Amino acid sequence: MPHLELRSVEKRYTNNAEAVRGVSFSAEQGEFIVLVGPSGCGKSTTLRMVAGLEQATGGDIMIAGKRVNDLEPKDRDVAMVFQNYALYPHLTVAENIAFPLTIRKEAKETIDREVKLAAELLSITKLLDRKPKELSGGERQRVAVGRAIVRKPQVFLFDEPLSNLDAALRAGMRAELKTLQKRLGVTMLYVTHDQTEAMTMGDKIAVLNGGRLEQFGTPDDIYQRPATSFVAKFLGAPPMNLLRGHVAGGVFTADGVRISVSATSGVEGKDVIAGIRPEDFAVATSSASGQEDTIEGRLVLTEPLGATTNYMLESSASISGRIIVSRHGFDPVESSELGSMLRFAVRTNTVHLFDTETGKRI
Repeated sequence: MPHLELRSVEKRYTNNAEAVRGVSFSAEQGEFIVLVGPSGCGKSTTLRMVAGLEQATGGDIMIAGKRVNDLEPKDRDVAMVFQNYALYPHLTVAENIAFPLTIRKEAKETIDREVKLAAELLSITKLLDRKPKELSGGERQRVAVGRAIVRKPQVFLFDEPLSNLDAALRAGMRAELKTLQKRLGVTMLYVTHDQTEAMTMGDKIAVLNGGRLEQFGTPDDIYQRPATSFVAKFLGAPPMNLLRGHVAGGVFTADGVRISVSATSGVEGKDVIAGIRPEDFAVATSSASGQEDTIEGRLVLTEPLGATTNYMLESSASISGRIIVSRHGFDPVESSELGSMLRFAVRTNTVHLFDTETGKRI
């Protein structure tokens, strides 16, 4: 039995605006589930419905086999960490962590023991006498997590808890949160718009778009076999290149592009969208244009990133008007002056095809 399950959950407002449209997924005990998508896709609304802070207008929310739709937030046995941490400024760190236990009127010995354990787990024992204003962003985040830990809930809910941190601290806290979750063996539902957080932290990822669930699966499944062109474009840095073209004679053809797709059934004679990851290119061995399984375009930008270098080519074949090629930093492209024409070979077994109307994978 899933530990957390959403069954066709919906959120419709009084003006008939649909924020969440029939979202379904489940998490086993101890799984880390990430909800990811662009702003306004419904991920935070979904999280808030699980927490009971928003009322679902359709579907079922199940926690440990129990339907919780009609329960008050305090009765759902969940703990939530907010984006701004929601710490009480007049209380010390110890008092903030202890707050849920104080409200439940637990014995002082129990409160002191649980606060000490949480503080040791989060390496904030030396901060227990401080007030929130004396803490850094990362320290405040740890306190908010500690307050959730002492409740010992069925499910932990996180609403973009790292978004207020700088890039370096955010990367460190990602690793800490993931390690902590595994040590505790708890079920977590985590909201972010950051695809790096989603890919590195989640056991499973739910990709939302316009209130709908586009795909649910492991990070590897979603990256290697995106279910829609939206998922293909959204997950990946740099994003997948999407090209609009036509298949004839087993070859996908667009302006400056010819790629063999003969192994794919059901696409002959159709207009399709071809998706190619930036890392799935190789330097072409011949200068002859029009060669099969190649892409060519005019270089408009070079981004040296140390380990890799990104080359942005101008191309009318691409939906965005640009094709991004990512190469290892130690394997640079020769004659890469801005304005020069470059051509790259395509690894045909890595090409993804999508329906031009529905965006679904073919």
